[in-house]
Amino acid sequence: MRMRRSGKMVYVIGAFTACAIAISACGSTGNQEAVSNKQAEAASNNKAEAQESKPTGTLRILAESEVLEPAILKPFEKLYPGVHIESEEVEGSSEAAAKLSAGFQGDIVETCADESNVLIKRGLLQPIEAARLTHWGELSPHLRSAEGVVVAGKEMFVPGQAGPMGLIYNTNYFPHGVETIKELFNPALKGKVALDVGGDDKSMIAMTAFSLGVEDPFHMSEAELTKVGNYLIAHAGQFRTFPNSDANLLNLIKSKEVILTDDDLGALNEMLEAGLPVKWVAPKEGYYSWTCGLALTKSSQNVNAAYAFLDYYISKQAQTVFGNEGYTILNQNAVAEVKPKFRKTADPASLEGATVEQAPANPKRWYEIYQQVVAG
Repeated sequence: MRMRRSGKMVYVIGAFTACAIAISACGSTGNQEAVSNKQAEAASNNKAEAQESKPTGTLRILAESEVLEPAILKPFEKLYPGVHIESEEVEGSSEAAAKLSAGFQGDIVETCADESNVLIKRGLLQPIEAARLTHWGELSPHLRSAEGVVVAGKEMFVPGQAGPMGLIYNTNYFPHGVETIKELFNPALKGKVALDVGGDDKSMIAMTAFSLGVEDPFHMSEAELTKVGNYLIAHAGQFRTFPNSDANLLNLIKSKEVILTDDDLGALNEMLEAGLPVKWVAPKEGYYSWTCGLALTKSSQNVNAAYAFLDYYISKQAQTVFGNEGYTILNQNAVAEVKPKFRKTADPASLEGATVEQAPANPKRWYEIYQQVVAG
């Protein structure tokens, strides 16, 4: 069902259409030019009115569970009681793209810098008008202008969350800490280390590339990728396992089967909550961060409400919620509102030296390497 953005806007459009028909019936060139001018003026007025009016109607959001939590949605519904949210949980941009391509109605869809091309290539997104977002200027310049967020000079989604990928180690076994990814390949640790995959082939390849001196793993040459792939395949026996979930990795750390791995701050927080003696470190060779947010679908039927939600999503109110869950947030002004124990990791300034995760130019080749490594 198509929802009207505001009854007043629909009335103006209807009234103008009737007027235009009546004038055009006169048939003179002058009248036709007058109609054309009035049409342009009315269209401009309607757009401005839609942007300024209080959003109403149904807003459909496709996103992962973190964005759909009551702590995020309820305050927005209180701010805009005329908006009714219908949500659909999806796991990643590929699932969202499949749903939207099949005709599923959505106004907002979650995506990431390394996944946005899946939606863009299918023509499912429309560029973001940053001028309509009052909090856009409060976002980290480094992350809001990252490749994947900006495509062909256009902002394609509103980034709100990020997370660096580094090393997690058991402090009981490494009292002096761990500084480099190379430690994962230390023969003395064979069978006691893990490479996290979480169903994603990019992590193991990117981290290994950093360890071999590649500055930007997501833009490797074919020669560099071949070198990294051969190294990984040759050292596949070094690793006890390749955990495909945070829960799996948590159990491995808890049982002391694994004492060193790679993962993000979300995994670290789960381990700390379980009382495990672990620390996270950004390795010296380099590290990367995923960057995700919300995009406006090309088929959105409630653009006014969608922009209201996008702006709320990057406001201090919503960003503080994400910060208190252990995410790095993009609104720099919200960091001071985050609980002290999460404030350091919530600060987007902590990612100034991180490479933003991207989709590789040859994903099929990356996946082939990943399969060979996991298969042993």
